[in-house]
Amino acid sequence: MTNLMISSRNYADAAVLTAVSGSFVSTLPLANLQDPRLSVVARADTGYFQILADLGSAKPVRVVALAGHTFSKLSSITVAAGNTLPLGSYSYVLGGTYCWLEMPDEEMAEYTGLALRIADGTPYQYWRVGIGDPLNFNTPVDIGRLWIGDGWQPGDERGIAYGCKWAYDDPSTSVVSRGGAEYFDLRPKQRVLTISHDALTKAEGMDGVLGLQRRIGKSGQALVVFDPDETGPDLIRLSMLCRRTGNDGLTWINPVDWGGSEEFREVVG
Repeated sequence: MTNLMISSRNYADAAVLTAVSGSFVSTLPLANLQDPRLSVVARADTGYFQILADLGSAKPVRVVALAGHTFSKLSSITVAAGNTLPLGSYSYVLGGTYCWLEMPDEEMAEYTGLALRIADGTPYQYWRVGIGDPLNFNTPVDIGRLWIGDGWQPGDERGIAYGCKWAYDDPSTSVVSRGGAEYFDLRPKQRVLTISHDALTKAEGMDGVLGLQRRIGKSGQALVVFDPDETGPDLIRLSMLCRRTGNDGLTWINPVDWGGSEEFREVVG
């Protein structure tokens, strides 16, 4: 396992997006992928399309993702990048891989769709994201969010401290009748991740802990990937589009070590 990665700069939000193959419904356009709400979707006419994102200049991308999607279990995602056009001049390619990474059918419905690829951080300006979905060949598909972002990982081999915690929070509310029957207002469950650091350098603490708080606060979004080396369905199970919901700041532990803690809550709507 490699160190947890936190992406807090989504370059796609300021990019120029174009459909280079396939088409999108005019009332649910590509621009909706730049809205932080997953419920504001872009709708492709079929499950076969390619999106070109012009970031304006070369950016060091570590993760590319489509969140809140409705792709089938046979869908695949490809990513390509380069610093010049036309499309044939791409110099960096991540070949096709299943969006759901062979997650069992009965489990897929329990997750917000997240198709993602890990990149090596080489700066490129143009990024092409392609989807091929044979089970939705003539069926529209929805996507809630495009993420083309950076990735911060603590450099120390210890990474995050042991004791980090994953949990599901159920925000559903209930009322009880006079007879004792309970009635529930069901709401989507959200994953919650709590992590801490106890062996950061000062520079890592300034950028990775205080920098994260400065950039996104508690209202902005991040994409957390618990193990970027994972290639099976655990990559989806332990990755999420999220917000920061708690922290204890940056702590000076001893003359050489700095630390801190963070809590992240999944974005589901």
